[in-house]
Amino acid sequence: MKPANISKLAQLATSLALCTIITVSLSVPAAAQQSWAVAQRDGAAIASFVGKLMPYVDGLADVDKKGGAVLYRQHFYDLDEKNSKRCQNFMVLVKDPAKMPAAMSAPRFSSGWDLVESAAFVMRGNDVTKLDLTSIVHTEGLDGIGRDQVVFSIGDLKKGDVVGWSLVLEREGPVPGMFVPCTDVFPSVITNLKIRTDHRFAYDIRSTGMKVREMDHKESEAENGRPGLLQATVRAMPAVESMPADGRYGDSFPHVEAYLHEMYIESEHGPALPGWVPILGWNQTAAQLHGIVKKFTEDAPNMDITLGAITTGAQTAQERERAVFENVRDKYELLKGDDIQDSGFREITDVIKAKNATAAEKAMLMAVMLKKLEIPVSLAVARSSDLGPVNRKVESWLQFDTLVVRCPGDGDNPVRYYAPACATCEPGTLPPGIGDTLFTTVDDVGDLIEAFGKKIQQRAINDGTISLGGVSREREEQSWYKFDDLASQ
Repeated sequence: MKPANISKLAQLATSLALCTIITVSLSVPAAAQQSWAVAQRDGAAIASFVGKLMPYVDGLADVDKKGGAVLYRQHFYDLDEKNSKRCQNFMVLVKDPAKMPAAMSAPRFSSGWDLVESAAFVMRGNDVTKLDLTSIVHTEGLDGIGRDQVVFSIGDLKKGDVVGWSLVLEREGPVPGMFVPCTDVFPSVITNLKIRTDHRFAYDIRSTGMKVREMDHKESEAENGRPGLLQATVRAMPAVESMPADGRYGDSFPHVEAYLHEMYIESEHGPALPGWVPILGWNQTAAQLHGIVKKFTEDAPNMDITLGAITTGAQTAQERERAVFENVRDKYELLKGDDIQDSGFREITDVIKAKNATAAEKAMLMAVMLKKLEIPVSLAVARSSDLGPVNRKVESWLQFDTLVVRCPGDGDNPVRYYAPACATCEPGTLPPGIGDTLFTTVDDVGDLIEAFGKKIQQRAINDGTISLGGVSREREEQSWYKFDDLASQ
């Protein structure tokens, strides 16, 4: 083997050993987008579609009492080798205009997605009126941590009107998880999640908060034993009193979710063997938690002067932890609300300059500061108790909603947790409502990952090839993570 190939092989093996998810970009022809968006169709096609849905409204409970019905909610994902795209379609029947929630005509989406196109209509009787561009306002959220909003100015509504809109969105890289609510404050006729792939991605679809028989699950276009088209359809769901904040769909809230669990890596040249690579895994999640703290610490500016001032008078590690915690908790404004994506991250330098941070950024900033002080620290993820217990069979960080800081115990001192986003929390305490189970890394995870990387790298050099799927499966046989049970502490 040529030295150049050995170098590339070593880089690839090291990258995999650190358990970074391989990013493959995906794209779809512009012509295909138009057929997804219901609101882009002509008036006759829209009227025909609405006409097919209307007979099912009478079978819904409390339609008149609630003030309307969601006729159709669809999230359609189309994934290929260059880009990920999705279309959101939504149609609602208005029974009482005064009860029409503003959110139904002002959808938000993560800043990780870019808006390609939007369209909307109002159908009154058999007449369909398309909204012009001046009636559609797109407001971009804060870079990296914001949610975009598209507001459709639909004017005065009357009983019997049908309002509909479509958004076409795109993003780079694969989509790790999808969550679609199956009901609203209005009862719903049909909810549909549709995923089309180019046979390079495999997803698991499951329903939550409802009986299994209430979801119609179809798969087709199979290749290599994996479907290229997946659909989940849920019909006739009753209304709920309120929608969960921030899209936090717990076990009791009816929704459909899908997780990316495998990717097919095709390599015609080079050392990597083609094949399916498992994506989900608790060790994968542990490596991500460790790797993100490592990266942000390396990229952070010199903090010696700042940290010296913050920890003045602190003699022990616990006293320095407390000083850093109180600084991040009290000196950085907490960013929250409908326009904030709590799981987003900006560079640490930007957070320090802005003197504000999301809940996740506060945890990251505190962890980085403690790393700079050479205090052992890691991140842990928790799931709020109102969402239901952690499902250990779904090996994904997507089921967690809270990021906290963890400092390992030493001698007589127990493990300490810090939640700098909680304004009322004292050092070493967690906010009320956190579930009993936290996921975190073992204390020596960095050494274990480094040793694993060196082993894989040497084997790859010796063999001349590397099985990406084999490395991922071997990774999951390691012991890089643990669950902390708060109830037993």
